[in-house]
Amino acid sequence: MSGAVPRGARQAPRLSHPRNLLLIEVQIKMKRCLYYLLPALLLLIQLPASADDSFREGVDYVRIVPAQPTAHPDKIEVIELFWYGCPHCHRFQPYVERWLKHKPAD
Repeated sequence: MSGAVPRGARQAPRLSHPRNLLLIEVQIKMKRCLYYLLPALLLLIQLPASADDSFREGVDYVRIVPAQPTAHPDKIEVIELFWYGCPHCHRFQPYVERWLKHKPAD
């Protein structure tokens, strides 16, 4: 009786059983659904956060009075502020250098 299973011992489930095949099929469909649904939900969560672009003077920023004079009042002036001790400036510097090479004339 080498093939006999002791009484009370659990047998491994047969994968060919129709109930197990249905369970595997449902698991595959759930994974496929989550694969597409999760990124879509994450994008929807970010939309309300990025939709509020209303900056309010005095709350989100302070207007500089009097306005600082520029060399050419009819052109846009971008002032670069950089500090070697700032980790954000250090990481952002390559992007500023790349922008300076390709920036438009105005």
